[in-house]
Amino acid sequence: MERSLIIKKLFEEILPDIFKDNPDTKFEEPFSVQINISGASGGSWIFDAKEKPRITKGNAESPDCTVSIIDEDFFKLIRKSKMDWGMAYFDGKIKIKGGNPATAKALKTLEKYFDKAKEQILKSEEINP
Repeated sequence: MERSLIIKKLFEEILPDIFKDNPDTKFEEPFSVQINISGASGGSWIFDAKEKPRITKGNAESPDCTVSIIDEDFFKLIRKSKMDWGMAYFDGKIKIKGGNPATAKALKTLEKYFDKAKEQILKSEEINP
């Protein structure tokens, strides 16, 4: 499957389904993360955990933090056995703007959701690990 379709499916089908399956997820502090994936396969999405987790296409007016990555690097992350956003950040693959004590927790939470979503993508054999 083409990269752009995998990324679109991840954000517009798989992650929303995971959130629907976990409607009672509560967060210590509410947060929102703007996710910007640049490149031909990219797009912009908002991960909002202010009430219950949800992800929508578009741009947030004032997110708690913004995560930016190019599509090629994002695709490499979802092909790894575990998404390690921390290592990608230190390698300069992910750029993060904004930050407060809740940001680290927000990114860890987001990473867990992406790991669950990645498992579904790999099971469907749409990408090879």
